[in-house]
Amino acid sequence: MIIAAFDVEATGLIEPNIDDPNYQPAIIEFGAVKISGNFLDKGINFALPENLSILINPERIIPDNVVKITNIKNEDIKGCPTFLSVFNEIAEFFTGVDQLIS
Repeated sequence: MIIAAFDVEATGLIEPNIDDPNYQPAIIEFGAVKISGNFLDKGINFALPENLSILINPERIIPDNVVKITNIKNEDIKGCPTFLSVFNEIAEFFTGVDQLIS
């Protein structure tokens, strides 16, 4: 069995009353790890065969309150790829995964 655990950092929280995606938060970091093994064994028997960590340019300013929480600064993401440019890499990471943990 292969499990993928992942987490994202973003420029803020989703605004439920705003339909325009340009005014919604954007992802600034994606991180994931694959865990494989037989998790039903009584002993611990697993491996961490792959991981993925990407800083992503949200194409907008990271608010100060988000910088305080994530420690990801605007200068950290300058020159980083946009989400659309790494989407396929992220999607491919989940190929063959049986379960997701967020």
